[in-house]
Amino acid sequence: MHQALQIPSLLRSIFRHLRLDEDKQGCINAALTCRAFRDPAEDELWRELDCGLVPLFKLISNFKEGTGSSSGIYFVRGAVTPVDVERMKLFSRRVRVLTYAERSKLGGLVDSSAAVTIAPALQGQFLFPNLKTLRCDLQGDSNAILPLCISPGLKTLDIATYYCAAIESTWAEGVSYFVQTLADANIQLFHLRLDIPCTLTLLNGVQSSFSQLRSLQISLGPDSERMVDISFLRALTEFNHLDDLSLQFNFFDAFPALGVENHPKLTFKQVLQLQITCPLDDVLTFLAITSFPSLAYFYFDFILPLSLETSYQYDWKRLLETIHDMSSPSIVRGVSLDPWRTAWSQNEGRYDMFRMTNPGVAFEDLSELLLRFKLEEFICPFPLFRSLTMDDLKSITNAWEKIRVLYLFTAEPNTVGLDALHHIASTLPCIFNLSMSVNASFGEMNDTPARFGQSLKVLTLRFYRYNEDISLVSRLAYHVDALFPNINICYEMDECWEDNDDDGTAFTQLVRIIQKARERERNQKTAGGRALETYQVYEYPSEQIPPLGSF
Repeated sequence: MHQALQIPSLLRSIFRHLRLDEDKQGCINAALTCRAFRDPAEDELWRELDCGLVPLFKLISNFKEGTGSSSGIYFVRGAVTPVDVERMKLFSRRVRVLTYAERSKLGGLVDSSAAVTIAPALQGQFLFPNLKTLRCDLQGDSNAILPLCISPGLKTLDIATYYCAAIESTWAEGVSYFVQTLADANIQLFHLRLDIPCTLTLLNGVQSSFSQLRSLQISLGPDSERMVDISFLRALTEFNHLDDLSLQFNFFDAFPALGVENHPKLTFKQVLQLQITCPLDDVLTFLAITSFPSLAYFYFDFILPLSLETSYQYDWKRLLETIHDMSSPSIVRGVSLDPWRTAWSQNEGRYDMFRMTNPGVAFEDLSELLLRFKLEEFICPFPLFRSLTMDDLKSITNAWEKIRVLYLFTAEPNTVGLDALHHIASTLPCIFNLSMSVNASFGEMNDTPARFGQSLKVLTLRFYRYNEDISLVSRLAYHVDALFPNINICYEMDECWEDNDDDGTAFTQLVRIIQKARERERNQKTAGGRALETYQVYEYPSEQIPPLGSF
């Protein structure tokens, strides 16, 4: 045993298998057990710093919390000594993933003045020499922290402003300077996500400095009047490793010289996943002059008009035709159409109003184009279709046999009945997330065991003509539980398209009660304490038992 403790690679391999999210204290105890365990345990404890920089900066002797109105905010009172720096570097060299969210006060906030004080004490050395991933949720002047996070091995940079009602221009300028610093140091990023309004200078820096990118997400801002330069898009086509591209731009008027119809195609050969956020007319312009021969997943977050009182025709048929033209339909596996919303913008009311008032289109208007795809994901959290018949549903399940995520909301009550649930559980072996409208006034709740259904984990239903009679609610809850025994999340959408996910409705509460009652039956514990899921068992009549070797 003593000789084994002298093999650092063995110890590090052992500690890498610890689940710190489940038993962090166990790793701490191991670090204190003996000298041989200390280094590998500390390597794992500091590998991912997910609560900001306060735990690290507390190693500075005069790093103190403010008082009064500054409570929860930390400052450096005086100078940072060389001893402080060496103590920090002893642990910061272990950090591979750093997540900094100023909005989170679990570990406290670092005042920008502290970052300014610490930077010169490093004397040009990297504070995080082995950092691979940096995630920042900016707010206020927290971008002052960014220069401390420069690392020669940085591969993933994710900067966002999730919880801000307004975005200051100085934030984007600070991020732009930081990214340019990385470019000047010839640090090649593999994954870059800038979920803030980027400056055109920043875009130019990205296209000229990070040609090794695998994934890229950038934005000019949802309400920006600036247009993306065609040269930027052309430069991205030369990124030979780019397989995930997300753009939030305005594209109209971006090609005024030649016109869309005369513009040469921009071909993104390697892109597998494309996400676009812009108005519908703009995405049609963009897709008309681009080609994505390897595209597998297309996600479109369409920005709604400023006023929904003005009639606007959403030409979904033309969009599907354009997707067919710019991709290979046989390899497209996912399509998402989603009204855009974010914490940046005050468009939550528009989003809700759109879902309530959108009239939908006839299924037959889109079915021919839509069912050419062999989809595994179809995400559409609003009533795309006006109505849906059982024959329509059968054509969908026949075309999308491997569908995992399926949204089928309708604008009118003329939709499939309760028997649709049994049909889905009998025909879709991979279904994981199902959201759909159901007319509760007709359709038999078939008690015959369904062939599939065990894979479903998330179920969202929007009922029409549903009187919440206790007898119907009870039968429906037992029916859903029998068809989909392994669901973890069950929502019922109300008439305002709100998920009743806090207290739930009578239906969802009863489903949970039934699941709890059958917990002993369905979630028997193994020796390791892990729950077993329910699977359908088939019994063959004796005369129909297949010959040995046919399984």
